[in-house]
Amino acid sequence: MTVADPSRIDIRGELFCGKDVFIDINTVFLGRVVLGDGVTIGSNNVISDSEISSSAKILSNCVIQNCFIGRGAQVGPFSHLRPESVIGDGGKIGNFVEIKKSNIGTMSKVNHLSYVGDSVVGEHVNIGAGTITCNYDGENKYKTVIESNSFIGSGTRLNLFAINEFDWQPGGFNAEYGDAMSAVSNWHTSVSYTHLRAHETREDLVWRVMRVKKKGGGGGG
Repeated sequence: MTVADPSRIDIRGELFCGKDVFIDINTVFLGRVVLGDGVTIGSNNVISDSEISSSAKILSNCVIQNCFIGRGAQVGPFSHLRPESVIGDGGKIGNFVEIKKSNIGTMSKVNHLSYVGDSVVGEHVNIGAGTITCNYDGENKYKTVIESNSFIGSGTRLNLFAINEFDWQPGGFNAEYGDAMSAVSNWHTSVSYTHLRAHETREDLVWRVMRVKKKGGGGGG
């Protein structure tokens, strides 16, 4: 393990390091933190109760709380990973991105200025800049699911739809789409939710919603 400046590292708990780990200045470790072989920790990070797998990189100015970060993943700079988040192998979480209680699949990317909360994101997904999940209706949190190989364009809100047994009604939030959006999530019923379909265009989405509405209710795939 290499520490850039031993006088500027703060360990407030237990720190377990593999081989060839590098830790830059002004990093604070809280609770139990595990760093795999070849991990690089940039400057000015706060990491608590987390495991960071081999060859992962944490760039400067991140806050990581009770998370698991997979092999070869990259986080930062200026990222916030909140408790119970998992970043898959080779995943990338970029600058000014907040991840909360979500599973980001292998090789998936959330690169810029985004919020992903209470979500399951598949493998090889690209989430564009300015994307947020809106899955709180004022009383309850719902799960957003984004399938593998989906592409979310920039400036997108993935909003909640509430469905009753008679009809589709916008609930909590209306759907809003960014100009570059090519897929959108998630509908909720009292018993199930429908998840984002890979490669679904905006036109596909509109026709699918209208077909279900015409039939009267329903959720599912």
